[in-house]
Amino acid sequence: MAEQLSSSEVLGVLRASRAAAFVAGVAAIAGGVALLVWPDRTVKAMAVVIGVVLVVLGLGQVLDALASRTAGNHWGWLALRGLVDIAFGVVLIAWTGPTLWVLVVLVGLQLIVSGLVGVLVSRQLPTGDPGRSFLLWRGILGMALGVAVVAWPDATLLVVVVLAALYLIVAGLVLLYAGYQLGRLERATPVL
Repeated sequence: MAEQLSSSEVLGVLRASRAAAFVAGVAAIAGGVALLVWPDRTVKAMAVVIGVVLVVLGLGQVLDALASRTAGNHWGWLALRGLVDIAFGVVLIAWTGPTLWVLVVLVGLQLIVSGLVGVLVSRQLPTGDPGRSFLLWRGILGMALGVAVVAWPDATLLVVVVLAALYLIVAGLVLLYAGYQLGRLERATPVL
């Protein structure tokens, strides 16, 4: 039986989720813009930028999962997705000399794993939950992009940079919109 949350607990979850969405959204957009502005940088610089963005996004996902752990049993999957992003990010930051092929494969695998976890989480949410379709489509998009990246590992650096930048910017915009919607929901939630 699901535990009923008090309005103050609901507001706490909404505040934490909103903050995590805004921080992760800004980080994703900043990383995407950085990749578009400097597409001719080395593989190492691109790996570090993508790694930092993945660590920030992963931390945001873990914090969001921990904040929403009383709202359902899917929080563990969300935390796992965040930990996967952090792990891939740390590898990209710490491994100072990856070849383009290694970078492409790592980014592709991260997109596939993170997308798969997002799809699994979406299946655990109730049918009417607005987050369900967001997680489902984000997961499908991530997996599709990951498969495309892994399928063509010999792609040029510019193609990889542009694809990664566009994905980060779109994901960041979606996260900012989610944060905005969570803020609206927070303001509409009565305090009893």
